[in-house]
Amino acid sequence: MSENTAGYIRDKMSLKYLILYILSQARQPMLPGVIAGLTTEQGSASVLETLEAIVEMSETGLVFETREKGEKLYGITEKGFFFLRDDERTLLPLSVRTHVQNEIVRLNASCVRDLAVTAKVETQDGGTIKLHLSLSDGKDHFFTTSLLCANREQANTIARRFRRHGETMFNDMLGVLLKEYGDQAN
Repeated sequence: MSENTAGYIRDKMSLKYLILYILSQARQPMLPGVIAGLTTEQGSASVLETLEAIVEMSETGLVFETREKGEKLYGITEKGFFFLRDDERTLLPLSVRTHVQNEIVRLNASCVRDLAVTAKVETQDGGTIKLHLSLSDGKDHFFTTSLLCANREQANTIARRFRRHGETMFNDMLGVLLKEYGDQAN
């Protein structure tokens, strides 16, 4: 472990318990960099030490490796849950467990939002650029639209703004759609 001993992590076993605890609290496998970010917040483990511990635990079957969109992700196995089960309360201080739980809640909320607000740019036959925007509540898409864009730059700009402000943009569009225009037709 690093020379700095100000944090909780004092040895490789403590680091492994912390990694397993992080993965046990997550809803899905995590990027190694995200795991390392959470472990380095807790003290003396470096990013390299965290990555080495993840690889070792993968080799011993405590964590599994998967790929999504070309990136390695790691999750906890049943063996990892069993290994962690009896000792997590005694080996991990309450302050560490609470911090990890709060960070995982924040990360999970971010992942859920990323699934709920989507924007996809595609090039169709003939070079037409089409943008698909969608908002979902996890079960159904309550807003979906497709736009033809003048060029890819325009589509990417709209997509980026929709990913950041999709809910606000939806409310603004709904306001326009529900506005009274003074015509007699319903």
